[in-house]
Amino acid sequence: MAEKLIIKNTIKNLLKKHAGANIRVSEEAVGLFIKACETLINESCRNIVEAAKSRSKGKSFMIIRKDIEKAFENMNLKWVLEKTR
Repeated sequence: MAEKLIIKNTIKNLLKKHAGANIRVSEEAVGLFIKACETLINESCRNIVEAAKSRSKGKSFMIIRKDIEKAFENMNLKWVLEKTR
């Protein structure tokens, strides 16, 4: 429970920081943002595993940087990786 509160407060503070002004952020907006992030993470993980499976030959495989890059490219999110460098 405390972790969710920390995440909510962090999101609110980041939104306020990027706004450059003293704004209010609704709980509903923060909740929707968190759910969207969870969905994005879940979908990214699924795509990363698919990329690793298609690259590997057997049942046992390791996820490598190349798999993450391929998955993000397939999801049209290559720009995210470019911003992290």
